[in-house]
Amino acid sequence: MQHLVLIGLIIGLFGSQPTNAQPHIYTIGLVFTDRVALEMLPVHLAEQHPRLLQDIDETIAATFMALGRFRTVRLQRIDDAHNPVDYIAHFTLNKAYKTYHNQVIYYADAGRFDDYGPSDDRTYEVISLPAIVGQLEVKLVDPRHDHILWSDLRDSSAVIPYDKHLYLYNTWKYPGASHPGLTRAFLADLLRLQMANPATERALSVAERWFISKPSSDLAVAKGLLKGLADKLAPDLDAHLPLEGRIAALLSAQKGKPHVQLNIGTRHGLVKRMRFEVWRPRPSQQKVGQIEVIDVDSTTAIARLRKLDKKLKKRGGSLQIQDRVISPKRPLRRSL
Repeated sequence: MQHLVLIGLIIGLFGSQPTNAQPHIYTIGLVFTDRVALEMLPVHLAEQHPRLLQDIDETIAATFMALGRFRTVRLQRIDDAHNPVDYIAHFTLNKAYKTYHNQVIYYADAGRFDDYGPSDDRTYEVISLPAIVGQLEVKLVDPRHDHILWSDLRDSSAVIPYDKHLYLYNTWKYPGASHPGLTRAFLADLLRLQMANPATERALSVAERWFISKPSSDLAVAKGLLKGLADKLAPDLDAHLPLEGRIAALLSAQKGKPHVQLNIGTRHGLVKRMRFEVWRPRPSQQKVGQIEVIDVDSTTAIARLRKLDKKLKKRGGSLQIQDRVISPKRPLRRSL
């Protein structure tokens, strides 16, 4: 960090530097598309689906806020030009439904079962456990060039907590085996899931017992799973969206290479050897060259010149204070 010692000298020569270094603020348009078929959901999840969507929307907005260099606006469509934005993040919820996953239980004491439950040789049993499945798709779009910068599809599933004593025997294999009260209370939702989803129907049809989950547990798991999908997008969103700062000070050249201080640091995602394109401030938009970070702390960094634009070099130009430094993509920040 010996290069950072020079910062104090530069402050004396060029005046005080901003105490809170901040990257350039981009405007991100958020578009959310819901493709979940409500007929695939139990009634209680269908009723709560709008609330789940609101939770995802809030999580996504908080993700951009936490990255520290974006303001967000909601857009109705990806081609909505009412509010000019720098980039568009289009999120599509493809799946968010309840299903059943099968589990095989092997038994050592096969003689303890009655006619319901285990396999023909009474050594194992297939049970169906309630689960939530979610799938969230994201696309980062540059609207000025109608170009997709990055896209991904995230899937996840989670078994819902269930009461080990609360279940129905497979009504097709063992008609009349379950308590009539349990059948009246839970069979309708199970049949609804079977009819809506072929994968659920296949799972339930081969199992001996279908375990039941409470509506409150369904909702809690669905909420946590979808929030987790949105949260885990943060490192990739950060890595694929530009980071822009400024040259805050010109430092003494070393080994013939100009060195500069930047107004951004590790808090904004910088690491050593990261490279930035350098441009003159708007409206000039003149390309200056490329720099490489050689030292960094939480809010500032030291970089050296790697390349200088040929036209600028011929005119005797070089790096200047307030030049824009831009990194289109960076390493993933796993700590987010």
